[in-house]
Amino acid sequence: MLHPSLSGFTALLRALADLLAPHGCVACSEPVTAEALCDLCAVSLLDAPDPLPGILVAHEHGGSLARAVYRAKYDGDPTRASRLGALLLPLTAGLARPVGCVIPVPLHPHRLRQRGYNQSLELARPVARALGCPLWADGLVRLRDTPTQTTLARAERAANVAGVFRVAGRASIVGAHVVLIDDVVTTGATMGVAMAAVRAAGASSVTGLALSRMPRWDAKG
Repeated sequence: MLHPSLSGFTALLRALADLLAPHGCVACSEPVTAEALCDLCAVSLLDAPDPLPGILVAHEHGGSLARAVYRAKYDGDPTRASRLGALLLPLTAGLARPVGCVIPVPLHPHRLRQRGYNQSLELARPVARALGCPLWADGLVRLRDTPTQTTLARAERAANVAGVFRVAGRASIVGAHVVLIDDVVTTGATMGVAMAAVRAAGASSVTGLALSRMPRWDAKG
């Protein structure tokens, strides 16, 4: 473990490096300074489609954001997802306070080993920092490696994820308002099942935050 003074110095060097060597836009790789998306990609962001019960969504899934989410998940760089987490921050204004903890929707361990990181956990990091509350990285466990939801009809989506999550422990959420984070929702079936598991474990209330939602016409059934 690094000595605290060395850890602070390392953080300072990292901040200076970010300032002097701008990041690339998560969607197109054009140079940017602090933002996740360049101006051209950011201006193409669309408002989220129809609201879902208990779930706040930042934007519609498509265009530059869809490219950014794909790269954040599959390009092997978890910092892409953590930078995209900044797009969730405006949603925090709509949250009931206080928030007890933030929990990412988990990957199955098999997929986590393949990918190397959970993009939803990376999205959750800036949200937890902004809320000033704990980030419970392993608060939810995915019990089955479910097939992708994108090819399933609405009724099949619900059956596909039924009973797929359990809470790893109860003490951290009993009586608390919990915020769940995921990258993309369509009908909200996955997030809904995750929220139900957290409520069943004793949370007083649960709100889902998602970076994007598939357009209504992309959701079958």
